[in-house]
Amino acid sequence: MTTMMREKYPKFYHEDGEVSSLSTSRNLQEKYHTFEGHAIRYVKGTSKHDDEKPNVILIHGFGGNADQWRNNTSYFANEKKYNVYALDLLGYGYSDKPDPTAPGREKNDIYNFYTWARQINEFIETEMEGEDKRAFLMCNSVGGVAGLQAALDKRENILGLCLINISMRGLHVTKQPAFAKPIIEAFQTFLRTSPIGPKFFANVARKETVSNILKEAYHDSGAVTDELVDVILKPGMTEGASKVFLDFISYSGGPLPEDLLPQVSQGENATPTLMLWGEKDPWEKMEDGRKLYEKYANAGFTVLKGAGHCPMDENPALVNPLMSEFIERYS
Repeated sequence: MTTMMREKYPKFYHEDGEVSSLSTSRNLQEKYHTFEGHAIRYVKGTSKHDDEKPNVILIHGFGGNADQWRNNTSYFANEKKYNVYALDLLGYGYSDKPDPTAPGREKNDIYNFYTWARQINEFIETEMEGEDKRAFLMCNSVGGVAGLQAALDKRENILGLCLINISMRGLHVTKQPAFAKPIIEAFQTFLRTSPIGPKFFANVARKETVSNILKEAYHDSGAVTDELVDVILKPGMTEGASKVFLDFISYSGGPLPEDLLPQVSQGENATPTLMLWGEKDPWEKMEDGRKLYEKYANAGFTVLKGAGHCPMDENPALVNPLMSEFIERYS
């Protein structure tokens, strides 16, 4: 698998065959497996699997990848000795990026929460080591919607969910004003199908632009280092990334957190669900999230002072203990 990926993404590999990933410098290892015929990258600890320790899976958000969790993966693997895995969702990071515009494919046919939920559950069932095939999911942004869908699809696989600044899906078709729906749909189609779309993506996939976007998302701009910019930008330069980006920004259907949460965290066999929310998130407002979701957070709704949209990376010293406390409470 490594040989195949090296041939596919040669400029992102060292001479020894390892991907130029910042995860590998933190006593972590990269591996690949196959999901529905596609190569999927994930990052895990180097220690031998321990059945006495919990299994933890980290799920990134839109435009992210496993390396955005590098300081959390390292903490769980090297300090807590958990069996931890950070996934690149299909279409992101160094996972395959199948063409969503290929003949016979419908819009949003691949890059949607149902696909990613299947990916998560298949990983648990077929790739996760050890006898106990159950895991805690730590999810950021749109990764939280994928995690909720995975828990709804196969509740028996999920021991608990930690949803960090979950995406409220503000552009979902049910949340668009009636007058705006045809305009939004036309604009999404235009970007996805016209030559303007790739040009738009090329402008986004620049070091300066990525840095500026991250400085908006992270309340502490000092957390936006050259390392972080590379973590986000380099996989975005791989083959197919533009089409994935344009396909997903046209995704206005699918599940909403407010529909999934009561099914997952309420009633008989409820899944423990902790919500963490950076109070300074400029995109997913904390107060809006609290009004919508706090009643469903059966393991608590915690406001993270001074943090933005990706607090697990912006301030891992704050978020890591909260995640591990939740994991150990429900292990």
